[in-house]
Amino acid sequence: MRISDLTINNSCFGKDKILVDIRPYYNYGSSSKEIEGYKYKVVLPVLKMEPLDVKIPGAKLLELKEGEFPSVEFEGLEARIYVIEGKGLVSASATGMRVLGNQHKA
Repeated sequence: MRISDLTINNSCFGKDKILVDIRPYYNYGSSSKEIEGYKYKVVLPVLKMEPLDVKIPGAKLLELKEGEFPSVEFEGLEARIYVIEGKGLVSASATGMRVLGNQHKA
């Protein structure tokens, strides 16, 4: 068994995921600079505000307003562990996202 074969139980991320940043990602395997989708960076209060980037392919799902940080929920969230230079890291992707009622302000 390889560590990359393991998946993470999403309940460990807690219910509250606070969206703090959105940025595009590209297909680095091709010469094209086309945007493939977006990385949504959330912080996880249950894990002492540890950040998690979640990739969602396709168009940008929302615009962040300056100083506002909504709570979000991901649809089809899958997270995996991988290792680089002996350090365990997490890769996450989802099929969608929705904004919850909670808004956090700076």
